[in-house]
Amino acid sequence: MVFLLGALGAVGSAGFLLLAPAASAPASAVSAWRLMWFWRLGFFPLLIGLGLALQLLAQALNLMGPELAKALHPEVLEPLLRRTNFGWVWSARLAAMFLLVLFWAGTLGMKRGDRRYSAAPVLVLAALAAMIGPFAGHSSGAESPPLMMSLNALHILAAGLWAGALPCWVSWARLNRVQAAAPNAIDTVRRFSTLAAGCVVILLLSGVWLADEFVEHLGDLLGTRYGLLIVVKVGFFAAALLLANRIRHRLLEMPKGGGAGHSGFFAGVVMSARGELLAVLLVVIAAGALAQTTPAIHDQPVWFLPFRVSPEAAWDAWPEALYGGLYGLLALLALGLWGGGRVWKKPLPTPLAWGLLPTVLVGGSGALYWFSVPAYPDTYRRSDVPYLAASVVQGQLLFEQHCVSCHGSGGLGDGKQAAYLPVPPADLSEPHTSLHTAGDMYWWFTHGIPQSGMPGFAGKLSEQDRWDLVNFLRAFSRGFEARVLRDVIVPRDPWLGAPNFYFDSPAGFSELKALRETHTALLVFADYANPQSQERLAALDRAQPRLQQAGLRILVVPINPELPEPALPALQIVRNEARPIWATYSLLSRSLADRGDDDALGVQRTHVEFLVDRFGYLRARWIPGESSGWTDIERLLTQVNALMTEPEIEPPPDDHVH
Repeated sequence: MVFLLGALGAVGSAGFLLLAPAASAPASAVSAWRLMWFWRLGFFPLLIGLGLALQLLAQALNLMGPELAKALHPEVLEPLLRRTNFGWVWSARLAAMFLLVLFWAGTLGMKRGDRRYSAAPVLVLAALAAMIGPFAGHSSGAESPPLMMSLNALHILAAGLWAGALPCWVSWARLNRVQAAAPNAIDTVRRFSTLAAGCVVILLLSGVWLADEFVEHLGDLLGTRYGLLIVVKVGFFAAALLLANRIRHRLLEMPKGGGAGHSGFFAGVVMSARGELLAVLLVVIAAGALAQTTPAIHDQPVWFLPFRVSPEAAWDAWPEALYGGLYGLLALLALGLWGGGRVWKKPLPTPLAWGLLPTVLVGGSGALYWFSVPAYPDTYRRSDVPYLAASVVQGQLLFEQHCVSCHGSGGLGDGKQAAYLPVPPADLSEPHTSLHTAGDMYWWFTHGIPQSGMPGFAGKLSEQDRWDLVNFLRAFSRGFEARVLRDVIVPRDPWLGAPNFYFDSPAGFSELKALRETHTALLVFADYANPQSQERLAALDRAQPRLQQAGLRILVVPINPELPEPALPALQIVRNEARPIWATYSLLSRSLADRGDDDALGVQRTHVEFLVDRFGYLRARWIPGESSGWTDIERLLTQVNALMTEPEIEPPPDDHVH
């Protein structure tokens, strides 16, 4: 944080000095102001040096514990500085600081004269020292490090040119309030205002992009320290923008060139400029704290509200969805009337204008109420157990042991104990099941649902067991939604994540997830005893060279792995864990023609094929007997080519269900 204050201050002050006018009447005032700020520039390298020392100390203490002598021992510092990204960045910043100090000191030794352009090297060196920070920060661990580090560096530069210049700008405003220091003082402020507006746009766009990288959902934003710091930062940033907009509005009313009224302008904006500076200082402090905080996507959010807003989860509930829609429409109508009056500058009748605010508040509150669903502290919690086939199968075993007495052997809510409960057990085949978060279900498995009679299992099942149950229920419910899958993809509409699994390959141990980005996968579940399956496998084996050239990787999973394998030299056969893999994907093999036995959790098949796109989504499915499907290899190639040319529409499904 100390380093950031120093670097941004040096960048902004040097930038504002470049914008300031050349010495003019009264020359002594401008020259004195500029000389004062060249002296003040020396304060920022001191802050940078202090910040670097504190960074090194904190990193060493983090490695070695609280003992200062051990942390500062050369055997600790030497590998830290030479063998880590932090060390390389820290050393580069130290070198930039020394160059900055040398140049600044040399500038002060110049003869009297206009030092305006000598601020440029100070600006460049300070900017470099600040902008290389992302190479050792959170951005370096993002999914696209070059892009995120570049965005972060641009964000820092824009912050320096705007926020770092504010101390210099306040000083300039005070000078011009007291005396007419420069006839073109207003023109200087206009140039700075234009630069600041561009920097604010960059800060907004890059800030949203960076936040989206490290904050996955509302639970991350309001349920983690990182997310709350972002909220605080945005709040102070908004306050700074309001004050800056006030100054800019007054500036736009000034005639070009300033004239006799420019002293009055400066007298009126000094307080606003000071307030803007204070708000920006708080923004920088929050940004420094963010840099030292674990990103939200790597933390466990704790939700503090008893509800969450989820239109997709509440939409199927009637008449609640209708009420929510009407209230939302009312709020949008009121906002539209207000916005239209502002845009076309046609004042609304006073009673109508006074009625818009309560209308927006009532409509918005009503929409939030009707589109809200219950929430719990674990609602946005991330699963500690990946969405693996092995976990789904273990969850199914636990479900059969602990849940079928109420929910029924087919999960339809018709178990033997259902009639004795105060509330009928949920039909887990209904689509609403997939609209609950994984954290909701984990909370229910842990604490129960007292009003329904469902007990908690924290005393019986481990954390992993409860997450296994969550993984099973998500796959089970998704299986009923997956009945709409056909042998033709729906373009640009991925929605069903493929459960991951591990398998032995000629190159060594691998997983389905490893095929992402490079291959489309065809998962073939076949019964070796079925003659039609044997014919199909033989056809795929013959067509393998063409399919592989198109970017398709075929994985054959035997439904009955104890039977002898047919000769399939060109195909990859998944031998290990074949049973749990099929047990998992059988849950996703229900169709509109055959939803399976109501008394069984899985579905019996002799052959089924799934097409998985290169981003990890199940996009098509063929069940022999329900269509001719992919018996014609050309039809299969058409689907593969379509998937291989399709861009990434949704991010890959996570290992953990949410």
